Amino acid sequence: MALVVGLLERDSGKTSITVSMLNTARELGFNAVGFKPVGGHDAWSQYDTLARSLSLRMLVGEDAFKLWVASSRAESIDLLSPLDILLAPPDPAKVSLEDYTGLEKTAVLARLTTLDNDKVSSIHFVVRENLMHIAPTLRKKLLKLAHLTKAVNISGIRLVDMVSNSAKYIDKVLKYLLDKYELVVVESFNNAAFPTPLSLTADWVVLVAPTRVFIYRGKDYAETVKNIAAIRGVNITVPEVVKYIKPEKVLEIYPRTRSELGCVRKDSIEILEYITEKTFN
Repeated sequence: MALVVGLLERDSGKTSITVSMLNTARELGFNAVGFKPVGGHDAWSQYDTLARSLSLRMLVGEDAFKLWVASSRAESIDLLSPLDILLAPPDPAKVSLEDYTGLEKTAVLARLTTLDNDKVSSIHFVVRENLMHIAPTLRKKLLKLAHLTKAVNISGIRLVDMVSNSAKYIDKVLKYLLDKYELVVVESFNNAAFPTPLSLTADWVVLVAPTRVFIYRGKDYAETVKNIAAIRGVNITVPEVVKYIKPEKVLEIYPRTRSELGCVRKDSIEILEYITEKTFN
């Protein structure tokens, strides 16, 4: 297993590298699959995801969709992205924006997918109290998606609690994938040091930053995370971890146009060759 994390909270390039790694792995003959344990996207600034979700009749983020395609659609898309959350900005004409932040107030829809005896089940949730603060032009589409997915009403507080307790369901899916595939590439979210406890058992951690990737041995990375967690809890960011350990390998990555994102290039081949040679030989 390889865990891909980002140095920056946004725009590190995690998804581009993850997709490139998957495409490269499959080109090299590995039975590989991508996994996005936790996904979040915005119904306004990432409206394409809402439009696609309406088409699929299922809440699906852009990153998860790209990983699913790069995995040759080997599993159902919801299984490869068990927890997905859709945020939406409130109508400035209705609320004071500085008092309206955080997941509890901005989440409008969510999906949790579980696996039990090889049966995949997805349940959608809608936070209607938050929907009432969305501008009418966007609210209509959100209500339509809630109807298509048969979303169950949930309060913002209960949604946050559900997200906080979702790791056990997500890691059950991850274990299933690890047992089935030669290589599972797990993409974290934002600049979180790790998305779930089981992801910390990764053989390698690939840290993505603009222009460079830093490859760490998984055991060293996990030990550092656990030492930090013992002092200050589990909400740990990548910069907090990597200041205490040195990478085993630093590789240069090259700029890509939008159409080239995820393509197999010299940089993705170097990443895959390094971690697979060390893991399988």
